[in-house]
Amino acid sequence: MPLSKQEADMYYMYGYGQPRSYQHGYSQKQQSLGEVKRFRPKTRQKRKLNNRGKLALFILFAVFSITVVPFFVNKITKPVLLRYPANKNVKPENYNYLYAPTSKYIFNTDFMNRKMLVGVNKKPLMQSILLTDELKTLKSTLNAQIAANPKIDASIFVWDISNGKYVDIKGETPFPAASIIKIPVLISLFKTIEAGKFKKDDKISLEEYYRSEGSGSLQYKPEGYSLTIDDLARIMITESDNSSTNMLMSAIGSMTAINDDIKSWGLKNTHINNWLPDMNGTNYTTSKDLVTMLYNLDNEAFLNLDSRADIFDYLGHVKNNRLLAAGIPNDASIAHKTGDIGTMLGDAGIIYSPNGRKYIVAILVKRPYNDYSAKEFIVNASSTIYNYMTNY
Repeated sequence: MPLSKQEADMYYMYGYGQPRSYQHGYSQKQQSLGEVKRFRPKTRQKRKLNNRGKLALFILFAVFSITVVPFFVNKITKPVLLRYPANKNVKPENYNYLYAPTSKYIFNTDFMNRKMLVGVNKKPLMQSILLTDELKTLKSTLNAQIAANPKIDASIFVWDISNGKYVDIKGETPFPAASIIKIPVLISLFKTIEAGKFKKDDKISLEEYYRSEGSGSLQYKPEGYSLTIDDLARIMITESDNSSTNMLMSAIGSMTAINDDIKSWGLKNTHINNWLPDMNGTNYTTSKDLVTMLYNLDNEAFLNLDSRADIFDYLGHVKNNRLLAAGIPNDASIAHKTGDIGTMLGDAGIIYSPNGRKYIVAILVKRPYNDYSAKEFIVNASSTIYNYMTNY
């Protein structure tokens, strides 16, 4: 295709060559351009796929959709975006590097061992306990009992519901929670039920990755054995069953979902870092946080009537009566949860006396491995607290 006059003029104007003659008009100049036609870019024509190529492309797309897409949806999209129930086999390790590269130094929560930055509620969902006067005489007596047991380190918080008087001994110092961490798990469970995620009569089957040694009878059941959420919650509290606790935490949405709930309640010193049994004591809480949680079990603005009734039913039938319960008279009643690992022993509960006095107490004790003096201390402290709180 010959160059047009306009193309020829532009070619020589930009110095790519000189015409042989301008005297004989455009025809001679046009003839000289035959030498440079090869320098003009040729228009590339698009190649069209034939039927065989289209078929190959369709097969490739179908294979990709069937094999690769489901893998990424199940292994990455659901855990990261949809808060899919935790499974230890799901490990999208590239999250922090690709999706949130700043997560190493800007975060306020974690999800499946990944640091994340999430929003927080401005107003705590739990009502704070109202503190008035500290009971200095009782505090002095309890400190003396702690000093008489130099092998232990204790945190004690006592609060009179009727008037706000209290005792605070390391009440905001984090201690290993052991099985007392099941209190926030239980509360989070019922908040999730109230939100409509599942119902109490829904069933969950025991899988091997839920099975856990330590306390509780569920660990001895065969794989596939199923229980309702109501039954799992009951044995989690009354038997302190670890396997049921792991099943319920997974149903709620893993440790991170519960930690997010705890933050929304306004508690800053309670956190779950490990599935149970947490023998290294990495899950932690404080005696003041525990008192706050127990107080809000009767908060109708926080939990509905059905939830409160079930929770008090569970806490009122704890089988371990060798700690706080052993320090109060038989005609008094208690709703509580104990915790026991080798290096920590504790109990937290609401005490109801026959004369109508009601108070909340939490005692957490660090000790040498399985040292029996920690148990004696809690029983004696419970008795001291009861006698003072029901008579002052």
